[in-house]
Amino acid sequence: LTARNLIPLFSWIIQKGKCSFCYQKISIRYPLIEFISASVFLLIYLLVGKIIDTKLVLMLLITTLLIITVITDLENYLIPDAIQIGLFILVTFYHLFVGDGYELWRYFLSGFVFLIFGLALYYGFFLVTKKHGIGIGDVKFFGIAGFMLGLEQFPIFMFLSGILGIFFGVIWKRITKEVFFPFAPSLVVSLMMCLLFGNKINYLNMFLFSNY
Repeated sequence: LTARNLIPLFSWIIQKGKCSFCYQKISIRYPLIEFISASVFLLIYLLVGKIIDTKLVLMLLITTLLIITVITDLENYLIPDAIQIGLFILVTFYHLFVGDGYELWRYFLSGFVFLIFGLALYYGFFLVTKKHGIGIGDVKFFGIAGFMLGLEQFPIFMFLSGILGIFFGVIWKRITKEVFFPFAPSLVVSLMMCLLFGNKINYLNMFLFSNY
């Protein structure tokens, strides 16, 4: 491959959606992923201060793994452990080098609380329905999300995950006609909303169309 073939999005457009060598059609999933990734990266850059620093670099690396998480779950109903370990390492670096004074052990505690909640959902749903409502990978991701966010954002993360999970699940089942649906997209979007906006938006009032 030459440099001409490696330009995100533009290579696909220049090559008219085909390989330059064998002329086989290149799936639109690739430029779509590149476009979404670039859009999210730009949004993060604008929201974290428009400065290229350690915080931005770590945020973009974390976001890259989150995008991979969504893709693998959409395609394989799976969140690989390697991705979750990578997220844990990057988030640890984030807290250490960009931390806001919130002790690291408090984030570990938060991750543990999120993880316990995920386990309660996993086993509670199975006990009631005799079916698994979420995957064990989703449970692990709850722990990662807690480690990233802290306990303060526990209620809003769970609220957003539930609302987006219902919304995405209905759409997924209508399109694919499958019984199960990947939960990672809802978890990742909820996590990103909490990371980028934190307490700046009252999501509860937004969803309830409150006048306040």
